[in-house]
Amino acid sequence: AKGPEVRQVGPRCFRAVAEQNGAAGYFATTGYSVDAQDVVREADATLAARNAALAMIDLLGVDYGLSPEQAYCLMSVAGDLRISSIVNTPHAMVSVTMPRSIFA
Repeated sequence: AKGPEVRQVGPRCFRAVAEQNGAAGYFATTGYSVDAQDVVREADATLAARNAALAMIDLLGVDYGLSPEQAYCLMSVAGDLRISSIVNTPHAMVSVTMPRSIFA
């Protein structure tokens, strides 16, 4: 399987699209604990989760033409929110993953 294609989508978020063993794979976005003024909020997993969720909403809008409301609803039922790193002070990192198969 090929590795994920990773792109930065803003100062606080990254996105990745990966294939898994020939299957549809998944989308993933990652957010960090950095606020709108680019200030790092030490180990703030809630802020990191918000940034990852907003990046997923943007990804679904750009890649699939969903409105922000549609993307939010879809993410809330099909997305998986994970704390990726909380020990690398001052940064918290949270990821949202979503299976690509829901669009098949």
